[in-house]
Amino acid sequence: MYVWFISMTLVHNLLLQFEVGGLDLGRTSSIVISTGINLPLSGLLAVPYIFYILRLTRPDHVIQRVHAENMSRIRMLTHPVMRRALKSPRIVARQQELLFDALNQLDDLLGYLSYKEPKGRIIRAIGSAMKLFAQLKPDIPGTFFQISEGARDDISFKTLEDQFSVIEKSRTFYTQKGFRLLGNEYMRFLERGSFELSTLCVVQVVEVGEAALRENDKPLVELTITRLNTLLRFGIKHGMRAMEIRNLYNAIDQYGKFINAALSMGRIQYVERACNHLKTYGSEIYRISLKLPGFEFLVDVVAAEMRGVLISMATADAPLDVQEQVLDLMLQLDNVPEIDKKELQTTSIVYSRVRILQVSLALFYLKMGQDVFARRIIEDILDDFPYLGEKLLRAALDETIGSLEQASPTFWEDTDRGNRNIYYSPDTEFLAVFREEFEEALRKLRGQSKVPE
Repeated sequence: MYVWFISMTLVHNLLLQFEVGGLDLGRTSSIVISTGINLPLSGLLAVPYIFYILRLTRPDHVIQRVHAENMSRIRMLTHPVMRRALKSPRIVARQQELLFDALNQLDDLLGYLSYKEPKGRIIRAIGSAMKLFAQLKPDIPGTFFQISEGARDDISFKTLEDQFSVIEKSRTFYTQKGFRLLGNEYMRFLERGSFELSTLCVVQVVEVGEAALRENDKPLVELTITRLNTLLRFGIKHGMRAMEIRNLYNAIDQYGKFINAALSMGRIQYVERACNHLKTYGSEIYRISLKLPGFEFLVDVVAAEMRGVLISMATADAPLDVQEQVLDLMLQLDNVPEIDKKELQTTSIVYSRVRILQVSLALFYLKMGQDVFARRIIEDILDDFPYLGEKLLRAALDETIGSLEQASPTFWEDTDRGNRNIYYSPDTEFLAVFREEFEEALRKLRGQSKVPE
């Protein structure tokens, strides 16, 4: 309305500059109208127009508009008319270009904005688009997943030229684009110390993985696991350089949530594989902790996540062979290859918090009547007997049991994940049973192993 009003007054003022046929067009009265009516009205109408423009240029509105248009385009890909149109390579290229442009616009906004809240909305918008795409992917024509020349020229794909055929076959080009953007932002947030935003990037990757699990999209689940491994690698490198474990702490938590999601949906084949990767990074973190003690707590966090997965597996009656494989992975967390006897004696006693988590898991197994797994944990503890001898082994076990008896459900301090105490066990009433099983196993070992002098 304001624009039309200004246009009409402009025409009126232009007419005042001329005389038609030598006649006066009412110049005096027109001047009165211009100064007495049009000018005040222009000022009044300009105020709401200015606010309207300011609202349009607000970051929240821009994010919402770009995101809404992007989600609409993704949904349109399943429309019958669009499905027929996607037989044309030209239309496929145009639609891919529009989807990539939306993600690039959101990524550019991340670099432009300085406040956390709008940045968080952008990260969630990127994640929401990938989740919707994963849900609708079965209904999108296969021709759409042939990567166009424009998509190949996208900066995110410049290093993936030799993988285009694999990406086309797995139909993951859009998720590859989104994961790369989130990975780049994750590294930037690590460097800036933006813990909440870096964690939010991992959360979006996990949620996309959960959507893939629901759709039973194997290539996308595999891609999610690879991306989570990559984010852990970024976190380890940054943690060693900055002596900061907070990002890794949160990333490990999200990895555990992804594994539990796979378990809850019955995708057992991914549980063992993801746990194997998590154990690999946990063992690496353990080796780092021998030089950088600040990393010790992260080994406990990995062990706690694997304990949670094992408890969920036992509760859900998962196949026993898979449970055994994951348990063996957890028991390997505090094993360092090629460690000498003297160093083993030190670490076995001083570094006993992983043992606390392992013993707490054994208590759960005793409560559930799964004595075989509880004895497997005891056997792992007794693996140190030939090196430590009975006296030192008992001292280490007494320390572990004492910690479990004194542990409370909550910490006295708060963390990003609340104040839950990962060393707490609600099954301490089975400590006496555990001790009996340990003594029985120890009696069998006496005389079989040579105790160190």
